[in-house]
Amino acid sequence: MTDKTVYVVFAGNGEYSDRTEWPVAAYRLETQAQEHVAAATEWLLQHPRPALSDYTDEKHTIRVQRWMKSNLYDPWYKGRSEYNFPERFWCAAVPMVTTVPKS
Repeated sequence: MTDKTVYVVFAGNGEYSDRTEWPVAAYRLETQAQEHVAAATEWLLQHPRPALSDYTDEKHTIRVQRWMKSNLYDPWYKGRSEYNFPERFWCAAVPMVTTVPKS
């Protein structure tokens, strides 16, 4: 039985088979989830990650590490690492159920 709908904010990066997605937060109100998406997207635009390439020199690696440390405690990026960094955010409506379906 469906009781309510929750709105889950997701973060993701990559594309096609190299795509990663993860849940960040869930809200009871869609407006709150959309506000989270907007604020996280704005934060992302204001704090761009240094580009990663297939090969990096030591100075570039240090630059990425410094950037990661300086942005480690931001409120938007749960479950990230140097190579698992969000490029976009979105929300999805998910029904909250109170019983497990029976076959």
